[in-house]
Amino acid sequence: MNKYIALCCIIMAVVSCKPETDSLEKAVENYKTEHPEMDLEFTSSNQNMKLLGNSSDLNMALMVQSSKDLSQKYMEMTLQPDGGNIATPTRITTDSMAENAFRHTIIFEPIHDRSFYYKTGEKGNIQQKYKAIISGQETTFNMDSIHRSSYIQKTSRNRQVIYLPKLNKEAQMTYQDSMGMTDFVYQSDNEITLAGINFISKVFTKDDITHMKVRIINRSQTMIQVSSPLIMVATQPEISSVEDFETITIAPGNRLESNFTFHLSTNTEKFSLSKKLITIRNTDTYIPLLRENLIFERE
Repeated sequence: MNKYIALCCIIMAVVSCKPETDSLEKAVENYKTEHPEMDLEFTSSNQNMKLLGNSSDLNMALMVQSSKDLSQKYMEMTLQPDGGNIATPTRITTDSMAENAFRHTIIFEPIHDRSFYYKTGEKGNIQQKYKAIISGQETTFNMDSIHRSSYIQKTSRNRQVIYLPKLNKEAQMTYQDSMGMTDFVYQSDNEITLAGINFISKVFTKDDITHMKVRIINRSQTMIQVSSPLIMVATQPEISSVEDFETITIAPGNRLESNFTFHLSTNTEKFSLSKKLITIRNTDTYIPLLRENLIFERE
């Protein structure tokens, strides 16, 4: 008799835990129906958490079922991609299911690929592995094999290509000295500083369109001018950027940020940017800051 009662208690305990898991699974399916853009799924050993990803806008949704209302503890919630930056929630919705039972949907907008973001300003592709920390509890998620396979196929068709500038440092220093400028020259990946003028370029091709994000900061003691960039490819005629603009004068201490788009063939290994993009005041005239056209090579 006692064994029968004990067995019944065990069965009741198991059954009482099951609806909580089932309710989360059902909630996930309902959420995916309402948000079909959340087309990637991740698995973990934690049955009270589920991670979904949006392959288009690259946002992530973490669904958490708990016995406490966590909505006021968003500072204790983080999501980190493998190789990306730690992200905090941008939005949280909470549903109260029953006494001491809450379901949270937590939206993150993480930088998925730190290196890619540094070079392009873009989030990068969704990664295979993520680590979530909710109120001190750490859970690791992995994209399931089916979604991983289809996502790899999708991203390989739309692979993003990065171009980085290549500068002849010694020749540029000699040129600056001969033109009466300081001979300071610095380059690191996509950042170049010449005679106190900082030039940061983030160039990448996405969906057959090449994007060039440019930031120019005038830290010199003289005026500079920026003209609409002229792009040159050895195998193509000269192509000007889509967004032309009139020449802009930048005073010392000021900056310019602008984005350009143009088309390159998919097999383009390198292109050059006209040295006339930036000119610097020299007595009564403006001369090119660069000694020669700036070469960008495919990474």
